[in-house]
Amino acid sequence: MTQSDLLTLLAYNYWANARILDCAERVTRAQLMEPANFDHQSAFQTLRHIVDVEWSWRLMAQQVSAIAMLWDVEDLSDLEKVRAFWRRDEATMRAYLESLDDDAVNAEIDYGSAQGRSAQSKKLWQIVMHIINHGTHHRSELARYFTDCGHSPGDIDFMDFLSQQ
Repeated sequence: MTQSDLLTLLAYNYWANARILDCAERVTRAQLMEPANFDHQSAFQTLRHIVDVEWSWRLMAQQVSAIAMLWDVEDLSDLEKVRAFWRRDEATMRAYLESLDDDAVNAEIDYGSAQGRSAQSKKLWQIVMHIINHGTHHRSELARYFTDCGHSPGDIDFMDFLSQQ
């Protein structure tokens, strides 16, 4: 995997996240917060879960401790705060990946030790693909829910992203 390819995939991830966040801003507060058929109780909690996973796996990729939950170290009490944090973390991730060469993108990263567990490793690009794939899973849940609420994000797949670039 090249650094350029990985940055393209990451750009897709952030584009799709923005589309979902735009929908989240259009539903009512009750629709955003009420328990629904999600693994993480509500649309809002699902959004917080996605950003937490992106943040924690970025830290692990950088071999920084990621033991706490994001909302235990950052105020994510409303959608505006979630979006603001996501933008800052996106900039941090982009800067990190832009600083790497192709060899670093393909290097093994010990992410287990960063969590205080035994050493576990994957290539950096595989960790970033996990972040993207995890986000895709939960964005799909949110897209269905927001569509049912009358606010479809439209097509959010990779080919639509590429067509719009």
